[in-house]
Amino acid sequence: MSPRFNTPLTRLLGIRSPIVLPPMAFASGGLLASQVNQAGGFGFFSPTYSSYDHWASEFTTVRSTLGLPSGPLPVGTGFLCYRLEKDTPDRPRDMLQLALEQQVKAVWLSFGSDIGKWVRHIREYDANREHKTLVFVVVSSLSEAITAINEWKADAIVAQGIESGGHGASYAPPLLNLLSSILDAVPAASRPPIIAAGGLVRPNQVAALLAMGAAGTVHGTLFLTCPASLYKPEAKERIIGANSRDAVRSYAFDLLRGTTGWPKGVDGRGLAISGVGALQGMEQDVCPQGVDLEGLRKVMGERGEAVVWAGAGVGEVTGTREPSDIIRELHDGAVATLRGVQDLVVE
Repeated sequence: MSPRFNTPLTRLLGIRSPIVLPPMAFASGGLLASQVNQAGGFGFFSPTYSSYDHWASEFTTVRSTLGLPSGPLPVGTGFLCYRLEKDTPDRPRDMLQLALEQQVKAVWLSFGSDIGKWVRHIREYDANREHKTLVFVVVSSLSEAITAINEWKADAIVAQGIESGGHGASYAPPLLNLLSSILDAVPAASRPPIIAAGGLVRPNQVAALLAMGAAGTVHGTLFLTCPASLYKPEAKERIIGANSRDAVRSYAFDLLRGTTGWPKGVDGRGLAISGVGALQGMEQDVCPQGVDLEGLRKVMGERGEAVVWAGAGVGEVTGTREPSDIIRELHDGAVATLRGVQDLVVE
C-alpha cells in the first residue's frame, strides 16, 4: 500500500488522499461522493435543480452505502449562494437545513453576493450542538481569498482557476497564478488549507500543486464518467470522445438551456455545441440582437445536443472507471513523482 499523504487537508478531513470530488449538479450524487470517501478521498454532492424529496433520498443512499444509519456523515454537500439568497422554488434553504441536520462533515459555498451570510448561518446553527460543520469557500481572485480567510474564517479555500469545468468566474486567472498569489499573500501559519481546482487530471499535476503548497486538489471532470455519476450515458460518451480543445468557456451555455441569473461574471466551461458559436461574444444573459435563440434551441433539440460541462483536461478522460481506480492512480502517481524529484536538490 502506498504511504498516506500528510497535508493540512488530509489532517482536517481525516482522509488518506488529498483528492476532492466537487459538488456537481446532475453529476455528483450521494453514491459517487460515498465511493470517493471509501477510496480515501473526500466527496461532495449537490442538490442543485433537484427536488427536496430527491435531495432527502440522497442522504439515505449515503447512509446505506457507508453503513452509517445515524450520526455524522464523512461527506460534504455544496450550495450555490445566489440560489440560497433567492430561495428559489426548489427550496435550497430547506435543503441546506437538511444537510446540517444530517451532520455532513463539510459544506461547499460558491457564487453569491453575500457568501459570508451563509458562512455565519452555518456557524450559528452549529453553535448549540457538538457537531461542527467545516465550511469550504470557492474563490477566483486573491481579494476573494483574503476576504474568505480574514473575514469569514473559512475552514478551507478552493482556489478555482479559469481551466475549471462547469461554472466559474470569467475573470479567474490560470490556476497556477491564482494559487501562487494566495500562497504568497497569506502566511502558512495563518491560512486554512488551500485546495487547487481547474483542469486537473494527471498525477504529476497533483504532485506539482502539493509541492507548491496546495493542501489538496479538486477533480470534477475525471469522475463524470464513473458508473455512479449521474450524467446521462450520452453525456458520458461525449466526454470520452472529446479532446481538450472541445472544452470552451461561454455565457452561451446557460442562455441556451435557460439557466440564467448567475452572479455577474460567472460563465461556464463545457463541450462546444452548435449554438455557442452563434452567441460568441455575448454579454451575460443577453441574447445578441438578430440572433434567433428559439431557433438555436430547436436545432439543438433536432441534433440531440445538450450542455455537457467539462474542464480543460477533458481530453485525458478516455473511458469509464471506478472512483477507487481514479484515486489510486492519482495518489500513487503523485507519490512516485514526488519521490522522483528528491534528488534534484543536493547539498
